[in-house]
Amino acid sequence: MTKSAFFTLSALLLFLLLPRIGVAQVWRLASVEWPPYSGEDLVGQGEALKLLRSELKKNGIELEVDFMPWNRAVKLARRGDYIGYFPAWPEEVGVGFVASPLIDNSSIALISYENADIDDSSLPEALEGNRIGIVKSYVYPYFIQALLDRPGTEIEDVSNDRVLIRLLAKKRVKLALTDPRLMQHYAEIDNYDNLTVLMDNLKVKPVVIALTNSMDSQEVITTINSIFAPK
Repeated sequence: MTKSAFFTLSALLLFLLLPRIGVAQVWRLASVEWPPYSGEDLVGQGEALKLLRSELKKNGIELEVDFMPWNRAVKLARRGDYIGYFPAWPEEVGVGFVASPLIDNSSIALISYENADIDDSSLPEALEGNRIGIVKSYVYPYFIQALLDRPGTEIEDVSNDRVLIRLLAKKRVKLALTDPRLMQHYAEIDNYDNLTVLMDNLKVKPVVIALTNSMDSQEVITTINSIFAPK
């Protein structure tokens, strides 16, 4: 080997062994479509993802997000392909995952269409005798689920919020239980102007990341907890 080739090879090896100063870490996150919080075609991929990405970037971490159905997001995150799945309510953080600190806030509201003649003096009275639309993948708070489980309650469970809002706007169901920000988003893009919130903030729910909990993910968990710890 010539002296020139030796020094060239030595310099290359030195470069490869030195810490990559200034090069950001890249984390991959599995996400579902849940506008306005997350969505592939939304500005910044959604309000919650925009916030999450901004805070991570301040700490030298780039976030790559892949959108997919809920069950696939959970499966691939559990397998270790992603740092976790997002967004989730704490009740939706499954076995093998841990919840991050709060990233954003969501809420559950009781929604109907205008002039639906609902007794809104209380939630039990409002639900009594009316057909109620829910998203079947949601884990509703206990006090709401207990009312939904009452004998004789008419339930229409659907696959996603967009379908739920469409059924409500077309009066296929009389009530819906979902996040009012999602209702507003889909009402605007699908041109529904007959929806109204009867009871807002029945339950304020943290929006979190379901972080994969394995031996290899502890650094990610520690970093997320540090960045998003309550101030």
